[in-house]
Amino acid sequence: MIYPQPYFLQRLNEERSRSDRTRRPFTLVVFPFQDANLDTVDARGLLRSVERLAISTRRSDLWGRYAKDKLGLILPDTSAVAAKEVISRLADHLVGYSGSRPVYLAVHQGRYSLIEYPRDLKETVESELTHDAKGNPERIGTPHDPPVPQNPLTESGFLEQTSLCPKHRTRNLSARVYVFTKRLIDLVGASVGILFLSPVTIPIALLVKCTSRGPVLFKQKRVGRNGQTFTFLKFRTMYHNCDQTPHKEYVTRLIQDTAEMQEKDGAAYYKLANDPRVTPLGRLLRKTSLDELPQFINVFKGEMSLVGPRPPIDYEVVNYEPWQLRRILEANPGITGLWQVSGRSTKTFVEQVRLDLRYVENQSLREDIRILFKTFGVFFGTKSAV
Repeated sequence: MIYPQPYFLQRLNEERSRSDRTRRPFTLVVFPFQDANLDTVDARGLLRSVERLAISTRRSDLWGRYAKDKLGLILPDTSAVAAKEVISRLADHLVGYSGSRPVYLAVHQGRYSLIEYPRDLKETVESELTHDAKGNPERIGTPHDPPVPQNPLTESGFLEQTSLCPKHRTRNLSARVYVFTKRLIDLVGASVGILFLSPVTIPIALLVKCTSRGPVLFKQKRVGRNGQTFTFLKFRTMYHNCDQTPHKEYVTRLIQDTAEMQEKDGAAYYKLANDPRVTPLGRLLRKTSLDELPQFINVFKGEMSLVGPRPPIDYEVVNYEPWQLRRILEANPGITGLWQVSGRSTKTFVEQVRLDLRYVENQSLREDIRILFKTFGVFFGTKSAV
C-alpha cells in the first residue's frame, strides 16, 4: 500500500535511527511529479502499479507519500548503487497499468532522487565545508558566493522532511509561532546585551588590547545550522597567531573518546589543561565566560540564537558520526544550551551531543526560558566555567 505522509515520514525517521545504530545504509528514492499532483492521480491505478512493483522490491521496502507531489520508496540495507538496479526494472513493471504514467515518466526521464543515508548526508556537509574553505567569507549560499552543486538532499528536501526540530515543521501553527517568538526574543536579548553590557565589554576590550599584542576580537569560522559557516566572535583570550594544532588534536581525541580527563578542586572535567597559548587575562575571561559576550552580535545578525547547540569548528565536524551531525542541521547554534547548564566540561562528547539532540527534539519557549534562567544561575553561582 501507499502509506500516508505522516506515517511514511515517521517510518523514515525510524529507519534513519536504525541506520545510526547499526551503521548499515538505506536508500530513499523520491519521485517528484512536476506534471501531476498525487491528489489528482487515479489512486486505484497507482495502487495497482505499486502492487505490481512489489515484484521488484522486498516485503520490507516501503512506499508512501513523501510530500504533496512526491512519492517515496524506502529501501532498507540498500546502497544507492543497488537501488539503481531496482529502479531500472521499475518501468517494465508499470507498462499498461492505469495510473502508472507519473511514475513511469519519472523513471524514464530520470526525474527522481536517490539518497543513500548516511553517506550522502556526510558527503554533503563535508563538501559544503570544503566549498566554503575555498574563500567564501561568510555563509554558504549567499548571493555573492559561487553556486553550490545541486545534491539530492537539498533537491528533495530530505533534511527538512526528516528533521524532528519544530523549527522545520512550519506548516504547524504552533511551530510558526515558536520560530517567530524565538527570533523576537533573540533580537531583544541581543540588543539589551549589546547596550546594557557595554560598561563591561568596553573595559574588557581595553584590557585585552593593553595586555597582549593583537586584535581585541577573536574571529573564527564556525559551522551553524545546515552546515552553513559564519564568523564566530569572542574576546581574544590567546596570544595572537597561535598554532591551533593542540586544540585540533585534543578535540579529535575528545570526539573519539580517548581524551584525558583533568582534575580541579576535586572535580574531573574535559578541557585542554595548562594551555600555554592562553593569556593571564584570557584565563580569567574564560573562567567567568565573559569572553563570550561579543556573540550577542552573532545573535543579532541571526547567525546564532540565545539558546541552542554550540557551533563547532569545521575540523570537529569532519570527525562526526552521521547521527552527531543533527546538532548542526536541525537548530541554530546558541550562546548557551542544555549541555552548558548540565555539567558543561564534565560531560563526555557523546553526552554533550545527546544533550544537544534532546534540546533539538524538544524545543519550546518554556525550555528556552528555563535554560536561560539556569544559565544566569551558573554564571552568578559558585560554580564557574572550567
